[in-house]
Amino acid sequence: MTIIDELLEKAENAVNGKDKFLMRANYSSHPSNYFSNTFGRAVIFINSIQDKPIPIQICIGSTAGWQYLVIFQDNRICVHEGKQNSGRCYWVLFDFTPAWHSVYSVTSLFEIDPLTIVFVFLELFTTITNIITSQMDQSCERATNLITAIKPYIHYVVLPVGLYAANRFFRFLIPGPHHRSKLDLRDRAVLITGASSGLGRELAICFYRRGAKVILTARSIDKLKELCEELKSLPGVINSNEPVYKYLDITDPNGVVELVSFAINQRIDVLINNAGLSMRGSCKDTPMDVHRQVMEVNYFGHVAITKALLDYIPEDGAIVYISSVQGRIAVPYRSSYSSSKHAAEAFFDCLRTEERFKTQILVVSATYLNTGFGRRALTTEGKPMDMDDLNQANGLTPSYAAECIINALINRNTELILAPLSHRFAIFLRWFCPTLFFYIMYRRGLKVKTSLIRSGKFQFCNSRGYIKINQSKLRRDIEQLRKNITRVTSNRSSVAGDEVNDFLRNNAYLLGGYGAGFLLGYTFA
Repeated sequence: MTIIDELLEKAENAVNGKDKFLMRANYSSHPSNYFSNTFGRAVIFINSIQDKPIPIQICIGSTAGWQYLVIFQDNRICVHEGKQNSGRCYWVLFDFTPAWHSVYSVTSLFEIDPLTIVFVFLELFTTITNIITSQMDQSCERATNLITAIKPYIHYVVLPVGLYAANRFFRFLIPGPHHRSKLDLRDRAVLITGASSGLGRELAICFYRRGAKVILTARSIDKLKELCEELKSLPGVINSNEPVYKYLDITDPNGVVELVSFAINQRIDVLINNAGLSMRGSCKDTPMDVHRQVMEVNYFGHVAITKALLDYIPEDGAIVYISSVQGRIAVPYRSSYSSSKHAAEAFFDCLRTEERFKTQILVVSATYLNTGFGRRALTTEGKPMDMDDLNQANGLTPSYAAECIINALINRNTELILAPLSHRFAIFLRWFCPTLFFYIMYRRGLKVKTSLIRSGKFQFCNSRGYIKINQSKLRRDIEQLRKNITRVTSNRSSVAGDEVNDFLRNNAYLLGGYGAGFLLGYTFA
């Protein structure tokens, strides 16, 4: 039986209702092989065979989704590319997919002569083949042009892409907490230190929104009570877990003991070491008691709490330490703070390799956050600065930082650098070119020193000890001197009265310090 005879038989079966398809094509028997020898005999158009118009649409291609619609209009074949089947079923002359179709209306085909159907099929197949070939040629040409355009830059991309791929491959091979499933926070007990304000407060809100049972600790009980009431009244939040608050001073050993007693009766799945204390001052001028005070909060306190609760945290739980970018790079006039963060990061790195390799220990190196943390920073006298930090005022919002930290926790990450590109580059530069990094930090230190002198908040050392320049006191002294001079000149012919002489004699060292300070500031400016 020839191909034409086979097609005629299929056409007769279709007319008699025995077969729904004129021709079924599949990937193992492609029509191009079927009709490669018959194109020469198929050069007969339908308008030369059929005299009357054929009001029917025939689907060429898949019957689902995007396809070619072949419409018979004015006795001619019109091929429309990219039409979409809007749910109506058409007679399928040729299907590019091997899926079987069961229900189609074929009533209007009864009027078509079987031989006409054969030539229609051959003509349509030729048209569709040309369309597909043209599209493939255009796609190949676009791909060739794209490859030609990017070819000069490929060698610049190969190295970083290869390094990234190697990193991901070795990460897949190496065991660790990153192989665990994502952390589900619902009904997980999360203990947060320093939860009364700033980032700790935002973390408590974000954890509670995700269904966790939050255990809030801080020194301010009133703020913790307000936060618990706020959590209960959050709109659109369904959390059956009651928030719990507890007084905790992480520098108090008795508070750590009470926390252990609390952990015996209350499961703790996630520990968030968030409490912290900042400090502003030079290495030389900062007393040792201030260094110890900062270390007690930022290092010893978190070490004590983590050690005490380590046995009560399950292996599939997590420990988070909120560090700083200054735990990776040292910044001028932040010696105590940077030292404490460096020490704490080293402790948690050691803990990760000693005791809990399969437990997630996340260290967050955060940049400046707009939380008012700088106002509570200690001066060299051990008192709060009570002054806004411009860098922190322009820093990240605590809500954004909290979301990033929780996402890293859920994804089982072990490190998170929450910082802009410039700070990330500084971390890289510290490792890649330390000499250049330290010079940049030196220049930054000069700017900080100059700004402190201009603001009247800088302490410098002379032969008699430490003299603090204070603009307000300077203004009062100058105003008093002006009044004395005015009073003397109104009564005496000489301006060098006894009061002026006494003032100059009693405040010689102070005035010398003022002059030296302004000269120093003018020099650096």
